[in-house]
Amino acid sequence: MNKAVTLLLLGGISLLVLLSLINAGIILGLDSRMDAKISQIKEASRPASIQLTLIQPDCDGCTDASPLIEKIKQSNINLTSEQALSPQDAYSLIDAYGIKRLPAIILEGEVGKISAPNFEARGKGLVYDQIAPPYYDPASGTVRGRVNAQVIDAPSSCKQCLDMKTIVDIFTQQGVFFASDAEFKADDPQAQKLIRDNGIAVLPALIFSEDAEAYPDVLQVMTQGGFKKSGNLYVYESHLPYYNLSDKRVYGLVELIMLTDKGCTACYDVSLHKQILANFGVAISSEKTVDISSAEGQQLLQQHGITSVPTIILKGDAVLYPGFSDVWGTVGTIGKDNTFVFRDNGALGAGFSYKNLTSGEVITVPAENPSA
Repeated sequence: MNKAVTLLLLGGISLLVLLSLINAGIILGLDSRMDAKISQIKEASRPASIQLTLIQPDCDGCTDASPLIEKIKQSNINLTSEQALSPQDAYSLIDAYGIKRLPAIILEGEVGKISAPNFEARGKGLVYDQIAPPYYDPASGTVRGRVNAQVIDAPSSCKQCLDMKTIVDIFTQQGVFFASDAEFKADDPQAQKLIRDNGIAVLPALIFSEDAEAYPDVLQVMTQGGFKKSGNLYVYESHLPYYNLSDKRVYGLVELIMLTDKGCTACYDVSLHKQILANFGVAISSEKTVDISSAEGQQLLQQHGITSVPTIILKGDAVLYPGFSDVWGTVGTIGKDNTFVFRDNGALGAGFSYKNLTSGEVITVPAENPSA
């Protein structure tokens, strides 16, 4: 083999070796990057190592945090430690994490690897302390949100007066925790003291302790509904009907007379007015139906100048109901003796039939003309 051929073979071999080395380097580089990627995937899929601390006060009625803890345990984490501490033993943690309500849950460790809804990032951990009332306030060392309710009933003469227990039930359904629910008769010594101390003028009355302030949304409803602050209490005095303590009289009772014509079978059912009155909160103490063919019916027609039936007459305290007189003025009249007479049957709307007593005609209220 001549020298030229030898050199050519050596050069080819060197090139093959070089290419092999390059390919090996590329493969090693790819393997290295692949290993790094695999390591990243493994790390990302590895459950985070978490340490859980529950700060649990001795608090009757406070929210039970155990369901949330069980949910945390069932998630994709490696719970390396779990402890439950009293507020006294957890003082440094409460201070470090700025905890305002107990019970509270603190998650520490690899918290950057987890998603924990309702937990707030504070310092090196995640904190859940947005407990609904009742809760333990570590700053004052007291439980907030345990409301004490006291009801002072009206005397038995006010049969239509509101049962204040229904209001307590409504607030209970809205999440208010009542630690106690006392009820007193008006002549009870404790009731008399509450009446004097809080300037209560009418009964029934409902009194809440200041723990109601732990429920801001409910407190707003209370204020709008008529609760007033009295010292460290919230007092609600009944709307109509009520028993007035100064003159010992029941206010807000209304007598209802429903006037009909039994000969008008097409006329609307006069009892419809009862539902309308109920919508305005008017308390009916007595009711009766009178036909215009009777002597009493004829007397009512003449006395009040009634020209159409069915209709109703209200006697008593209807004038006391806020806003009711203004509405009534658009459909009827109010006499000097505060007798309310309904006169505008057409105001009931399309399809309702009534009798014009002047002409004897039965009139059906027409539908409004859309093009009018």
